[in-house]
Amino acid sequence: MILTALMAGQREQETTVGLPSLSRVASIVPKSLDVEARTVDVIWTTGARVLRGFYDRYYEELSLDKKAVRLKRLNNGAPLLNAHDGSDAAGVIGVVVAGSARIENGKGIATVRFAKAEDDEVADQIFRKVIDGIIQNVSVGYSTYRMEKVEDSADGIPVYSAVDWEPFEISPVPMGADDGAGFRSANPERTPCVFATRTATTVTTRGTKTMADENAERAHTRFIVSDDPDEVVERIAPYVELGFETLVFHAPGDDQQRFLDQFAADVLPRLRARWS
Repeated sequence: MILTALMAGQREQETTVGLPSLSRVASIVPKSLDVEARTVDVIWTTGARVLRGFYDRYYEELSLDKKAVRLKRLNNGAPLLNAHDGSDAAGVIGVVVAGSARIENGKGIATVRFAKAEDDEVADQIFRKVIDGIIQNVSVGYSTYRMEKVEDSADGIPVYSAVDWEPFEISPVPMGADDGAGFRSANPERTPCVFATRTATTVTTRGTKTMADENAERAHTRFIVSDDPDEVVERIAPYVELGFETLVFHAPGDDQQRFLDQFAADVLPRLRARWS
């Protein structure tokens, strides 16, 4: 019997979850205030890790790779809202200056402009409080489309990185909301978000000895080729001892049942005996 195991690297599992719009604490840059133009710069994210969820908890990190952040909505003049109130036009107290949103030195930065005093009394009141340093917090609203697992944290909670996400509004807020909280939105719809988890995989099959022989310089890192079930177990052992909890055994050939029967009879009992 010849058993060969192909290390396929990593296996990706994807689950799509409907996520509500989320918010994060952000900050105003006081030195950037332009009273005449009624503008101020805001740091709308640093991508820092925050705890999300209630029962199925996870840590979320926002990737600041330029390919990960969809800036089109912010740069097309996204609204500056009064504490995330998008229920009607009265909640719009200003605008994100078109083309100002950018990723720079590990931060998301944008310039916001408040409505004129004669056009919006509430906007003017908030802007004057920003000038006086009374309101110092802003919050960014965003949607997440894809999360990829990075690691498990020290407390056992998984850490996911948002690798496809989209900020769509910025709001002055009376206080920094809880980092893990969402916010009530005029649009109750949820955004489909793909959660991707990669696990190590081991593929075991017959008939790849020829492939290993043809790629001798790489075979020792890609295949386990043996006619001894005990040797196969020994070659699998390092992955188990490193802590991998999921090992997927698969035969790329057409006769899957023959492979499963043979593996179950010759190798599986040895694996169970060693680590049961």
